[in-house]
Amino acid sequence: AEELTHSKNYDSSPAWSPDGAWIVYTSEEDGQTLDLMILNVSTGVSTNFRSGEHLYLDPTWSPDGQTLAYVSTEPVGFFNIYTQNLGRGRPSGEPVALTRDNLFGRSRLYFSDNDLHIQPTWSPGGDEIIFLSNRGIALGSGAIWRMPAKRDGMDSAQLVHSEQTLYRTRPDWSPDGSRLVYSSHVGGQYNQLYLLPAEGGQ
Repeated sequence: AEELTHSKNYDSSPAWSPDGAWIVYTSEEDGQTLDLMILNVSTGVSTNFRSGEHLYLDPTWSPDGQTLAYVSTEPVGFFNIYTQNLGRGRPSGEPVALTRDNLFGRSRLYFSDNDLHIQPTWSPGGDEIIFLSNRGIALGSGAIWRMPAKRDGMDSAQLVHSEQTLYRTRPDWSPDGSRLVYSSHVGGQYNQLYLLPAEGGQ
């Protein structure tokens, strides 16, 4: 085993770039914030990708390695999905908001009036993202959705599967893009893995 980072921070959630040259990960220093860092695998040097008063989490690379999707509590503290172009491990241009703050209409059990959008994963073709959101849902962290990987993609998002999801759901695409795999506690106390057609269904 080779140690890649060593600091007073809690480093976690690593994600390789498709070419294996970079690793993006979350870094927690003060128990208040989560930053995104990018590690150059060949040099072992980490540089800051996103930091500040907000949380930055759930990083995932596009299939071509040119764009990073991640979740942030910008601008006012609620979970939204962003993409950021990268060149040689450095941000290029401005972040693009795929989702934005939205009100459910009343407070929800364990969750606020504001919707959350978390756990993005790219489609194999890089043109769509699946994710969790409780948009229009009263219980749980939401449902599995898919949306175009573009600005305000949530406006044309498709609800794929609705149930009382948890933060462990972590949906992901099959390599051919035809199915989704996710974790669910439906039907029992323990989480199990399920396959679902990418268009929705049983």
